[in-house]
Amino acid sequence: MRLGGKEKRAERERLSTRRMIGVDAVRDHSLLTPYGELVFFHIRPANLSTLSEENIRARIYALMTVLKGLAEIEMLCVNSRENFESNKRFMKSRMEAEDNPALRR
Repeated sequence: MRLGGKEKRAERERLSTRRMIGVDAVRDHSLLTPYGELVFFHIRPANLSTLSEENIRARIYALMTVLKGLAEIEMLCVNSRENFESNKRFMKSRMEAEDNPALRR
């Protein structure tokens, strides 16, 4: 299958972005890098007040089981409603501190 001009340019830009951030491949739930595979989990909170104590314990145990299987883990907990402004301030300060113009953009 041959790609048209726009498709070729989009593919080049996509590959260039991957190279710039050091990603070899993008999968459904992970990124492959030269340093290994980075897996992402998006965990949404449940309304615990509507769940039984047994159900809460089961959810905690299930999450604990998944996390135990990982050799190395980094967790990021965010609340988009309360932290959006501080996230924007943080990103602006990181942009100002960045030496690489491509990353700064």
